[in-house]
Amino acid sequence: MTLMRETAKPRLICVQTTFNETQAANDFASRLVEAGLAACVQMSPVHSVYCWQGSVEREEEVLLSIKTTGDRLADLEAFVAAHHPYDEPEFIALQVFNASAGYAAWVETQTGREGS
Repeated sequence: MTLMRETAKPRLICVQTTFNETQAANDFASRLVEAGLAACVQMSPVHSVYCWQGSVEREEEVLLSIKTTGDRLADLEAFVAAHHPYDEPEFIALQVFNASAGYAAWVETQTGREGS
C-alpha cells in the first residue's frame, strides 16, 4: 500500500494549547493576534486529566483554539515554545480540511498571508 503524503503547506491550521488560568490565556491570545500569528483565538474551559512526572493530575484549564495558516505555523510554534508558561506545553496542529472561502481569505489576511 502506498500512502499519499501532502508536500505543500496546508492553507489553514487550527492549533490547540492549554493554560491553567484565564487571564494568562487571554493575554497570550491577544499577543498572538497582535503579532499576526493568529487570526482568531477561541478559549474554552476544560477539565484535563493527564499523567505528569508519574502522578495522575486533574486540572481546570483553558483550551485555546488558534486559527492560523500553514505559512505561519513554524513562527507560531516558536512563539509558543518561547513564551508559554508550561514546562511542556500542548502544541497540536490540526489541518483544516474544509473552510468557507471567505473565512479562509480572512484568516490569511489577518496573518499577513493573503491567499491566491
